[in-house]
Amino acid sequence: ATGGRCRTIVTSRNRMSGLVAREGARRLVLDVLSAESACTVLTAIIGEQYVRDARAELEELAELCAYLPLVLRLAAVKFADRPGQGFKNFVSALRDNDQLLSLKLDDDRDSSVRAALESSYWMLDLDARYFFRTLALAEDAEFTLESSAALAGISVAEADRLTGLLESEHFVAGVGRSRFTMDRVLQAFARTMRRATCESRTMLAG
Repeated sequence: ATGGRCRTIVTSRNRMSGLVAREGARRLVLDVLSAESACTVLTAIIGEQYVRDARAELEELAELCAYLPLVLRLAAVKFADRPGQGFKNFVSALRDNDQLLSLKLDDDRDSSVRAALESSYWMLDLDARYFFRTLALAEDAEFTLESSAALAGISVAEADRLTGLLESEHFVAGVGRSRFTMDRVLQAFARTMRRATCESRTMLAG
């Protein structure tokens, strides 16, 4: 606080449009890191000695983590805790999306990629969660309102509404007129949640 005034910083995956409209909050949307910055974050935690001769794998790890700060730090700390496995082997294992989503720290079970995403996922309403899981069926990372509506068996207008909800939580991002995309981490998460929902329904039916 300075001169009797203070400012509060609120961070969230949500756009917090209500806070902007009601309270006049100033919104600052942060993008993912650049490839170079992501590699710098990884190297700082992992250690130069482990990545000096593995630049290709370092860049691949940054890409696998979708250049997301939390995912990058979790991956880096996970390796740094057990460097004996070898950096190249570590990166190879993370090519499996399930391994990436399961990244968590042994002494902090709440610090995991999946836990971070689930906290926002369960805030969505039923229709938005269903729509998000349906996007796991898309052949490409990019989709249109028309293609997503066809996948979900809903109208284009409803797909537009639900895409807006997902976009407000940063589960999808607009890349052009009526075109959207999901990064590889979110694609893997959508597949995981779809699988989990199908398995749950199978158990109930049994």
